[in-house]
Amino acid sequence: MPITKKQASEFLKEIAKITHKQQLVINDFDKRISTLYDQKKSIQALIMGLNLLKKEDRIGGRNQLLYEIQHMKHDLITEFALIIEGAVKDRDLELALVKREHDKYNERVDDIFHQFETLHEAHKKGGTKKTDAQQECRKMLEHINEKLKREKKSVITEMKNITKNMSKIMKAQSKIVLYEINVLNVLEDMLTSHKPISAKVIDSIIKKLRESIKKLMYILQTEKESIIDPFNHFLKEKRTVMRKVKKTGRKRTITFDDISRDIETLTKPSELRIYLSGLNKYARRITKDAKDILDLYTHMEDILHYHKKHRLKFQKTI
Repeated sequence: MPITKKQASEFLKEIAKITHKQQLVINDFDKRISTLYDQKKSIQALIMGLNLLKKEDRIGGRNQLLYEIQHMKHDLITEFALIIEGAVKDRDLELALVKREHDKYNERVDDIFHQFETLHEAHKKGGTKKTDAQQECRKMLEHINEKLKREKKSVITEMKNITKNMSKIMKAQSKIVLYEINVLNVLEDMLTSHKPISAKVIDSIIKKLRESIKKLMYILQTEKESIIDPFNHFLKEKRTVMRKVKKTGRKRTITFDDISRDIETLTKPSELRIYLSGLNKYARRITKDAKDILDLYTHMEDILHYHKKHRLKFQKTI
């Protein structure tokens, strides 16, 4: 069935609910989820250092931990500035943060919001302008809706799900990032005080660090599945796995860290298979240590299934 005028009107009203800040957050997603691997590595380094601290409390060990903490805090505050409530109040600065690494995908996101905002403004004026806006909207959505019908979805329900989840996910993500920063601040204060830190307190900090990175992973994966993937339906230049493969493939040398950083952003076994298959084209550029461990990633589908199960439990808490 073709899109009706009523459905076109409903869609325009729904997409208009996405604020300017939320539009920027959608554009900013790749930068945030790409920090996940580095955050995990930093937390592993912190935990290793804290376990050593329990055995031998040395100034050098404390200084190394402090360096890691400052590095982590800087990355969290920089990359999650749009998410942390009240961190950036200036609209031009918000836009500058997103424009740092603008590509075709980001431009397409900007374009699609601009087009629908223009149609929504015309729609509000009524009369022939409303009719023309409805007609143009129907043309834009027709092909997308046909594709979605095969998945038993519709453009209206997809957009409603995006607007319903957007604020909730942003709020939960802000809370999780601020929690991790707070844990790092507490640890930083302990390390700079030069007072002995008991094994019990260190174990408590380690538990909180593990909890914070797990929650950060789950909230970013939830954002991908609930907002980013559905929004992709409305774009010609999509945020696809192969787009990620091509971006990594442009590097002169592809390291284990490059591959691991990409894989941390995937949520489905099908995405993993596409990524590993696509990477074969660039096999000559992959370093030996990355090739040696690449086979292990073929067994990662079970891990993705495991995370999905626990992510669903986590989603009930936000």
